[in-house]
Amino acid sequence: MRVNFLEEETLPDTGFNIALDEVNIVGEEYYKRECNLFLDGILYSRARNLGFGIELVREPSNPHDELAIMVFGYWTGKSILRRTSIKRAHIGYIPRKLAYRIAKETDGVAPIAAALSAIETSPVDPINIIINIYYG
Repeated sequence: MRVNFLEEETLPDTGFNIALDEVNIVGEEYYKRECNLFLDGILYSRARNLGFGIELVREPSNPHDELAIMVFGYWTGKSILRRTSIKRAHIGYIPRKLAYRIAKETDGVAPIAAALSAIETSPVDPINIIINIYYG
């Protein structure tokens, strides 16, 4: 099953152009709990017309790849005191080859942003999160 999101989500501000379309993030199998929190957060936010989205964060201290880019999902939720708050969960990574390409094309030159494109689920691959990446 595929659920599309781009028509609902606020895309990056003007001045951003799509650079990479339909990027499958990797590592969701290591972040199942966080992915499920994000999916629940999307449902909560959509039901209340609150915001949700994707944030990309470079991880130069990553011991396996100094060009690694973490993918965070964020959503608007309620705290214990019933105040609105932004929740955030690390849900995976940009694939290594694409992270290298993004670093080469944008470092010190252009900001990057991302938007949730779709979420796919199936018995074989429980969660597949797909994003679009934009350069400023």
